[in-house]
Amino acid sequence: MVRVFLLLHTHIPYVKGYGRWPHGEEWLFEALLYSYIPLFEGLLSLEKEGWQGKVLMSFTPVLLHMLGDEALMRDFLEFIREMERRAEEDERVFSARKSEEFARLAHIWRSWFERRRRFFEEVGGGSILLLARRLAERGIIEPLASAATHAYLPLLSRDETVADQVRIGFQQAEKVFGERPSGFWLPECGYRPSGWWENPVSGEIVWRRGIDEFLAGESTRYTFMDPSVLTSGEAGRKGYGLETALRGEGEGASIPAGVFGNQIVLFRDVPLGQQVWSRHLGYPGDEWYLEFHKKHEGSGIRYWRVTDSRGDLGSKLPYVPEKGEGMALAHSSHFLSRLLERGRGNFLIAFDTELFGHWWFEGPLFLSNLLKKSMREGGRVSFVSPATLEKEQLPELEELNEGSWGEGGGHGTWLNEKTRNIWKALYEAEGVYYGRVAKVRGNSPLLEEVKGLAWRELHLMASSDWTFLITTGQGRDYGWERFWGHYENFCYLTEIMDDIIKHRTIDGRKLAKINEIKRRDEIFR
Repeated sequence: MVRVFLLLHTHIPYVKGYGRWPHGEEWLFEALLYSYIPLFEGLLSLEKEGWQGKVLMSFTPVLLHMLGDEALMRDFLEFIREMERRAEEDERVFSARKSEEFARLAHIWRSWFERRRRFFEEVGGGSILLLARRLAERGIIEPLASAATHAYLPLLSRDETVADQVRIGFQQAEKVFGERPSGFWLPECGYRPSGWWENPVSGEIVWRRGIDEFLAGESTRYTFMDPSVLTSGEAGRKGYGLETALRGEGEGASIPAGVFGNQIVLFRDVPLGQQVWSRHLGYPGDEWYLEFHKKHEGSGIRYWRVTDSRGDLGSKLPYVPEKGEGMALAHSSHFLSRLLERGRGNFLIAFDTELFGHWWFEGPLFLSNLLKKSMREGGRVSFVSPATLEKEQLPELEELNEGSWGEGGGHGTWLNEKTRNIWKALYEAEGVYYGRVAKVRGNSPLLEEVKGLAWRELHLMASSDWTFLITTGQGRDYGWERFWGHYENFCYLTEIMDDIIKHRTIDGRKLAKINEIKRRDEIFR
């Protein structure tokens, strides 16, 4: 039997009050509209059809906080209504121009937006968290914890920062879902073992606890890594390191899974994953799928298909929904056949949730049909929880190396010449907070409040999204502004603490600045 651990990592950085588009609140709204709602709609439909499997879903605390923000959800509802109005206007304009093909597409989009809105309002009660809880209570999804602000844990310079990121991850997930998660998703699959660590900026060498030790401290039962950690870099990705489980080489081969310390570690199947997420090597690059990058300059609605995944935007042809849906059904059948070809074994396939729908529009349809078709295989394929491995004899892993699911299995996506100054500033801030600020004691409520705000700004600085946006060029200015904005807030707060300690109060102007930071960055209260 083929057992599949399907994991969807769900994360958007903290964007409330930080712009609208292309990076800002609409980043969250588009993920809600195109990814979360269609996925949850599909999973609830599967339940009605008797599907007995489980989908693993990790949630970052920053995302959970935003999803629970009633004002943001009201803004999201208005965003959907606005998209309905834009589609209706596009339909009117296209019809007036006798552009029947595009008028038809605009009409389809208007109906699509309306359906998503009605599902959000009527089934979800205007709350995505309500839907997520319902799916968790019914055993359809298994919530997993993840790092507080999606920090890239291997490169943080203080063990205290890592510990807080992990602790808050479990704390917030338990608060939302009412039950402590058994598993933890490492952002970017980033891992570092215990041992001597050289600060990549200063060159200082210190002894560090391994990431696994922080997970163990929170009683984590299982976690998930990239196979690069089995040896190092690309060698690990080819599956060397475990005699019992070569990666897809030979009939019945199984993705590596083993025990490290007191935790089960599952390693993602790179070839299977690449088939699903890669634009050039996988399904999303098919000519009939909706093109992500080309939007109507007025409405922002996408009316074109991929056509050629390597072609420029000017060469894109009009989207044909029936063809896109047909390819999603065909590709789900193909992927199921690839799973069945494995014959037996355990396979972890892990993706960013936002791939399905936001980036690959037909992704939710692909996924729901994959799960639905698996029901017809007489138990040959099952989608299960890692808890099923706890009763099995798994190989003991003697050591794991540093690694990630980034390019080459290393840290270069987040630490490079473009981002070195960011890490330098973050390391300084970590030292200031945990070396001095955290040790400050006093009986002033204002002092404690400012101290807590400084902690928030430090961890918002640590979000891996800022360095990712800068490195990839997808939002260099936004990533730069966000990091340095939180850094400036952090410096202001830590400096003003001296005034509070000395005078036990501060003037109205400084208090207003503190309240503004408090209002804007209100996470983890």
